[in-house]
Amino acid sequence: MFATLLILLSILLFLAGIGLLITFAILKKKAWIWISSGMVVVAPILLVIGIVTAFTDGEEVTKQSEPTATEVSEEEPAGEEESIDELTTQDELDEQLKEKSIEVDYEKVKLGEVSSDENLYVDGTVAMIKDPNESFPKYYLNTEESDGSTGWYLIWDMRMNGLPEEDDQLRVYGSYDGKEEETGIPMLIGKIIEKQ
Repeated sequence: MFATLLILLSILLFLAGIGLLITFAILKKKAWIWISSGMVVVAPILLVIGIVTAFTDGEEVTKQSEPTATEVSEEEPAGEEESIDELTTQDELDEQLKEKSIEVDYEKVKLGEVSSDENLYVDGTVAMIKDPNESFPKYYLNTEESDGSTGWYLIWDMRMNGLPEEDDQLRVYGSYDGKEEETGIPMLIGKIIEKQ
């Protein structure tokens, strides 16, 4: 539901931004052109976030979710309602994701032989923060592989609760998201990130 609303909002924002951009360009209002062009830039970002949310979290939550308190109260007679504590919490969903995750095989990921719907985890060191000021920042994580080589991942941090520092040791749980265009480094969407 959230992803759908985010996608619709981004489309409306984009269309409004284009309309305002054209209007202010005709009226030669430079200050307002910057604002409307900002709307045009923000809209695709919201669209991508909505799509990623729909495809990464939506499917898993749908499969694992239990009825909400409203659904329970509608289905069961009075007096037999479940308490909110008995419903699946975010901590329980996180724990399920951790249990289902398998350690990343760098060679398979590098060759693109991993499905985007597989739950993965990787242990590594933050090498460089790429986008520290974004809502969902990206940073490079390097790993020591079993053959002694170094593996590199671009982590797209979806937590929205703080940014790690360079040289932090992390365990990242998430899913494969293709390769970074500029470098070919495998990208992982980080859903749970733990400092080691």
